[in-house]
This record gives sequence, structure tokens and C-alpha cells, in this order.
Amino acid sequence: MKYLVSGDQVTPAASHKDQINFLECAKEWVEKSKADGKLDAAYSFPDGGGMFVLDAKDHEELMRLLLNFPLRPFSNLEIRPLLDFNTSANITIEALKPFV
Repeated sequence: MKYLVSGDQVTPAASHKDQINFLECAKEWVEKSKADGKLDAAYSFPDGGGMFVLDAKDHEELMRLLLNFPLRPFSNLEIRPLLDFNTSANITIEALKPFV
């Protein structure tokens, strides 16, 4: 399953040095997650925060992935399951056909 995870850091680190350390750890998490095939995309927003597209077999695996994200304790995340566009369109078309 694919998930869009977007978020903002709501609690700053104690110092600039701590912030640098957390960001370095987050970069390592991104690279490891990409290498493991669990992370399809990672982007930052120019005004702060960012988003991931994660690939997890279920909600439990997603939770485990996010609990290992170094900035998770400082962030407010929004999670949205993703569905392939053609699959979604086909489901909707089939549901609407009886009404046409």
C-alpha cells in the first residue's frame, strides 16, 4: 500500500546543534528507506515541513516505519492512503454504470 505522509515540525530541537543532528539522522533514514524500497519519494516544502510517499504492506508496517523517523517526536503528521488513479477511476465508473 502507498501512503502520502505530510507533516510539519511543531516542536523545535533544543539547539541548532541538536537540529543539525536530527536532520542528519533524518537524511540517513530517508536514504535507508529508499534503499529498502519503502520510500518512493521525499520532499521538503520551502516554508517548512515536507512529505513522503511510503510503501508499506499494511498500517502496522507504516506505523513501524514512522516510529523510526528521527523527526517523528517533533512532528505533526497527516497520513493519506493512496490508490492508483486508473484503479480508482475504474471502481468509480463501475459504481456509476447502473445509474446511466
